[in-house]
Order: sequence, then structure tokens, then C-alpha cells
Amino acid sequence: MSVALDHLVLGVRDLDRSVREFRAAGFDVSEGVHTSPIVSARVLLDGSYVELVSFGTTRSGSATRLLSRTPIRPALLFGGNESGGSLSDSTGFMAAVVRVGDRCVRIDATDPAQPTTVQRSPNEPTIATKACVAAVTVTVTDLDRAADRYRAMLGDPIAPRRWQLGDTVLVLESGSAPRIRVHLKSERLPLSAVTMDLTSTADDPGDDAVARLSAAVQIRTVSYDDRTTIDDAEFVELGMLIEKSFPRVHSELTLEKFAHSRLYTWHGRDRDRVGALFLAHLDVVPVDDAELWTHPPFAGVIDDEFIWGRGTIDDKSRAFALLEAVEASLADGFTPATTLMFALGHDEEIGGDRGAAVIAEQLRSRGVRAELLLDEGGVITTGIVDDVDRPVASIMVGEKGFVTIRLSTTDPGGHSSMPGKETAVGRIARAVAALQDHQLPIRVIPAVVDMVKLLAPFMSEPKRTVLGLGTKALPAVIARILTARPSTGALVRTTTAPTVIRGGVKDNVLPQLAEALVNFRILPGETIADVEAHCRKVIDDKLVKLETMQNMLAEPSPVTASDSPEFAFIADTVRTLVPDVAVTTGLVPGATDSRHYNDVFAARFNFAPIVFEQADIDRIHGFDERLSRINYGRLIRFDRLLFEKLGSS
Repeated sequence: MSVALDHLVLGVRDLDRSVREFRAAGFDVSEGVHTSPIVSARVLLDGSYVELVSFGTTRSGSATRLLSRTPIRPALLFGGNESGGSLSDSTGFMAAVVRVGDRCVRIDATDPAQPTTVQRSPNEPTIATKACVAAVTVTVTDLDRAADRYRAMLGDPIAPRRWQLGDTVLVLESGSAPRIRVHLKSERLPLSAVTMDLTSTADDPGDDAVARLSAAVQIRTVSYDDRTTIDDAEFVELGMLIEKSFPRVHSELTLEKFAHSRLYTWHGRDRDRVGALFLAHLDVVPVDDAELWTHPPFAGVIDDEFIWGRGTIDDKSRAFALLEAVEASLADGFTPATTLMFALGHDEEIGGDRGAAVIAEQLRSRGVRAELLLDEGGVITTGIVDDVDRPVASIMVGEKGFVTIRLSTTDPGGHSSMPGKETAVGRIARAVAALQDHQLPIRVIPAVVDMVKLLAPFMSEPKRTVLGLGTKALPAVIARILTARPSTGALVRTTTAPTVIRGGVKDNVLPQLAEALVNFRILPGETIADVEAHCRKVIDDKLVKLETMQNMLAEPSPVTASDSPEFAFIADTVRTLVPDVAVTTGLVPGATDSRHYNDVFAARFNFAPIVFEQADIDRIHGFDERLSRINYGRLIRFDRLLFEKLGSS
């Protein structure tokens, strides 16, 4: 029984624009179905085609889009097949149709776990072209159920959850939301490819670069809070791999080592002017759930789409992408206009005190002040920002501070049959509750106002108008929107998080000591001293002792303005890679090595041009960490573009 991909259905907002983009990228596009309010066009490929479907901007089209958001879904004609297709006014792959013998199987993006049989369409014209569908990846929420259904419909897989459809591979994977994404074998893609969930083999960084990252992942440079358990030999091995992998870097740049951290200096034509300082780190967090991983976390497994393993996202990929970009630039004979520096820390995951902090102090003592600092933090996201149907690049312009306050109290103790008015546990519980119930006030700082205003043009009405007005009431509107979710509420206040509470040894013994730890993430404009004063005022109990934990604390960072030329420089580079992106600002809620360099730069940003959905973000410090080959290639190209632009500045 022959099995092959018949065609794909791609929903687009603006059909005319999409047709122009595909044609500009070298694709042949013909007319498709015209059944009001639905119009379509066909992108012809080798052996298959992509049906571009638009629901128009007419009244009937608007009504259809409205109806599509209800449980009632009208039947549509896709490629001559009547089926209960999913309707959407957002861009993205809606369906894949597979020929199985004399019938067709339709995989619908709204419920890809349940492919259905549909009538086979007449043969569509194909053309002599190099462009074809290399892979279709289908994300489902119930992988086992879907795999059984696909086996029944498509036959036995060639490997677990992988089917060969002629020249196309279909892959099933688990995720938090259903989705279809497509990988083309093509030299070019339309400008809105990221919005379309469309990638190309032309964006792949190549097997050699991927293999070098895989080799780095296999070296277990794990940072532990107890430094005595860290395996120094692993860090030595990684250093040897770096020096072997990038010979030009180590023959033409100056390398200084600080324990296992590395500082590279690439002297430019103006040696005394430091145009940029790039940060990354070589250590990773521990793995305590290896049995949950699809592949062993330190195996560095490479497949058609991903590099798997701890550190592929955080943060060996960024470190190696920088080195790949420098190596390639040197091979091309490139010399930057200004000096560029690259600081690769070895203990970021446990504070950076012996890596980034030491390098920063050295640079400070030499009077170095970089015009631009770039570190990890922001990414490009899809499907995460409400009411924005295109990729969003969050270029972080600052970082929240943090501090942990220890609350403690003592009591004479005794038998639980004769308690006093309040036990030590009760007193600590009351103090914690007071902090939880009376948090620091909401404040909408300029960086957050800028974040929303930059996104407003990409939102639908009425948000677009309301958020774009710039009235005095805008901060209040923003606060109301962002506080609706914990993830965004953290942008408008210093957060309060009781994390540990201890007290008592036995159920019938009154505790003599009780304590709690409360972690605060401090919004720029407030300080550690402000948090300490807030705690004293809110608790207002002399029997509760407050202690600021000194092992991990940092003031909020300076904030770079979004109307600065440095921000425009990064934003323009991002748009070169992902033309259809919405660029905005943000704050890093956690801690990065950047905080050690606060007085060593004029402008700082936390950003990497990797495209993530929510499921990808959840992998950071979690299980099944992985990075797509395309994202790795995008990282390397981004760094090279930055070097070139800095070289011409």
C-alpha cells in the first residue's frame, strides 16, 4: 500500500500578501478554490502542494471567523474534499492530507490525535522544482492514543512515532497544545515563514556545527550549590573541546582564563573602543528526572530536527554559537571596527561569583566600558502573547533584583497540652501571612509601558486603540491587564514568595524555634533596603527577627531605554532574521551573569533569536531540554550579523 503526502492546508490572514511572499521566494503559485467567503491559492511543490486559505475581510468572512470560534464549525471545501475543517483567522497550518492507497487521511490541527478518512481529490499538477516537504511534525496532547490511531490509518511506522510518506517524514510528538509544523527542502522561504510554522533546510547550520554542540552537551559541566561536589575534570574537558573545535578563535583572539571561565578579546581596528561584550555560560543545572527524558540528558542525541540534552537551550548553545560565528568570520577575513569581547562563565547557575563576577572586576579595574552588552534572557515566542498572532521578540532591557529574607522566632517550648497564647510556629505563620497579604505596591515602570505600546499595533481592536493612546490612564490599564496572570503580574511589582517554613520536631512538643524564608524579586526603582523596610513595617513584631541572606542577593539592574540607538540596533538585526516579528521590550525576572557587569556597559540587553512556544520554555531547567537545528542556525547567523553591523559602525 503506497502512502504519500497529498497536500497541506495553511490558513493565512492576508492571502494576497502570502502569495506575493511565496512568489518572491521562488515558489510557483496557482489559483485555488473560490467559494465565498473562502478564497485560496496553491503553492506547487515537488509531489504535493500547500493550499493557502484565507477567510477574507468581507462581512461574510468576518462572520465565518466569528463562527469558527464557536463549537459549531461549518464544512469547508479544501482541495476538493468536504470535511469539518478548522477555521481560524490566524496564520498557521490547519491540516495535512495523506494519500493512503485509494483513499485520503486528513490530519486536522484542532484534533491531530484523531485523523479521519476523506474522499480522495483529483490529482493536482506538480512541477519540476527543488522545493518539497521534508517533514511534517504533528504535536498531540495524548501521544499513545494518537500513535495507535496513526498506526491504524497509516500502517506501521518506520521508527517509533515516525512514518514515511513518500519523500516526506511525518513525526508525532507530545506537547501542551495541538499543532502542525512543516519543514521544507527549499533554498528560500516567504518572509512570514516563522508565523506560518514553516522552516527550511537552508537554515540548518550544518552537521559539523551541530556535532560540536552535541559534543559539548555530552560533557557534564554541572553546577551544584555544594561546590565540593562539582567535577572540575568535566570543565577541563569542555575547555579542551572548545580549543580543538575553534582553532582560528584560539590563534587570533586573546584568551584569558579565570578558573574555568573564559574571556576572549577580538581586537578591532579601533583597539581601545569596546563595541560589545557578549556573555554566555558553560555550566548547566543538575538532572534529577533522567527517567522522564526521551533521550538521556547528556547523550547529545541528534535527530532530523533537534539536538537533545541538558544545556542545548541554557546555555551551551549560545556559547558555541558565538564561537561558531567568530570562527566563520575569521575564515572570511573579517575584522570588526571595534574590539569585541566574549565572556563565558562557568558558574552562572550558582551565582557566577567565581566566574562572571571575577571577569567583571578585572574589566572594571582596566577601565573597560562596553558600548553594548548582550546576554541570555529574552527569546522570540509564538502563541504566548495574548491577541498577537505573530512572533514576538522580547528584547529584555533590564533585570529584576532579588533578595531572600529569613524570619525567625524562639519560644521556651514545653508540652503541647499547655500551650501559651501563641507558639513559635503560629507567630512565624502570622508574619508570613502578613507579607503575603500586604505586598509591595503595583508600579508600572517606563520599560513596561514601552513593552505594551510596542505590541499595541499588532493587537486587534479595541486593545490596539486603547493601548496605543498613550493617555495618563494607560499605566492603570496596563496594570489591570498584566496582574491577571502571575507570569505578567511580576512585571508590575516586587513579588513576594514565601518558599520555606520550618518549626517543630513532634506533634506534642511546643517548638522552640520556627523560621521561614521569603524570596523577593525586586522591580527596578526599588532596592533591597526598601524590601527590608517593608518587611519590618508589615510584620511589626519585635519577637520576629529579620535577617537578609547574603549568599544570593542583587539590586535591580540599570534599564536601557527602548528608544535608544542600541535597542534599535538589536531590533533591526532581529527583523533581518525574522521579518514578520513584533519587537518589544521586557524585564528578566530571574538572575543572569549580566548583573555582575552593571557598571561595565553603556547599554545592556538579554536576548537570543530562538523561536519558542510555551512547551519549549517549559523545557528550560526541566526535562527533555532540546534545541532545533534551525534555532541553532538562527543563533549563529544572528551573531554574524551583529559582528558585521558592528564592523561597519
